[in-house]
This record gives sequence, C-alpha cells and structure tokens, in this order.
Amino acid sequence: MNEVRVGRVSSINYEAGTVRVVYLDKSDKTTAELPVFCGMGEYQMPQINDAVLVLHLSNDSSIGIVMGRFWSAKNIPVQGAEGVYRKVFDSSGTAFLQVVSGALTLCGGQDVTLSGKNGSITLSQLIEMKQKVDSL
Repeated sequence: MNEVRVGRVSSINYEAGTVRVVYLDKSDKTTAELPVFCGMGEYQMPQINDAVLVLHLSNDSSIGIVMGRFWSAKNIPVQGAEGVYRKVFDSSGTAFLQVVSGALTLCGGQDVTLSGKNGSITLSQLIEMKQKVDSL
C-alpha cells in the first residue's frame, strides 16, 4: 500500500474525531478508524464522501492520519480569492469568516452570538436595538 493516498470518507465518529476511508481501488474495504488532523488547533470534520488525503504511518491501512480535504470539484476555492483569507464552518458554506483587503466579515448562517463572562448577545438582538434607537 502507498504511504500517501487519496480516498473518500465512508463513515464519521464525531466523538472520537475519527473517520473511516475507502480507496477507489479497494472499494470493498474501508480503513480502520483514523484520526483527523487538526492543523492550527481547528476542528473541522470532513463530510461523508469527501475526498481526503491520508498519510499512512506504516505499511497497512490501520495506522494513519487523515490530513484533510483539498480543493476539488465538490470543494472549490473562492473565485478571485487572491489575497483573501476565508474559513468556512459548515458544509453549506453559509457560516464563514473572511478577510478581504483588511475588512473582516463574519457570517453565522442563522445568527452570530457574542459571549463573555458577563453574558451573551446575538447579532440579531444588536440590530434590533439599533433599529429601536434609530426610530427614537
């Protein structure tokens, strides 16, 4: 078996932070549960059927680490993204953080919550307060 391979996620164990991978040339056999690499301390599990890069640490499929997804037809980069930082948080792409020319955009899909030791507030609540103040 090759040490570095591309496969597809066949199952996910969120609690353990592991996935099973199937390789196209061995579609009848999946790997053991492999841990998913958390670069920069970020947690983002791939989805079932996502193409992933796997680094095997030995000569068998039971020892290895899933390095993560990569750009593909399903996971395409942001168009015109030169100089753009973008971190997508959900599979639909509606929750993301993006920096373009120094301007930060944080999109929560449904809403954004700011939390601290003194409590929390949503972006929707802040906008509602602003609308009330503007109407005075």
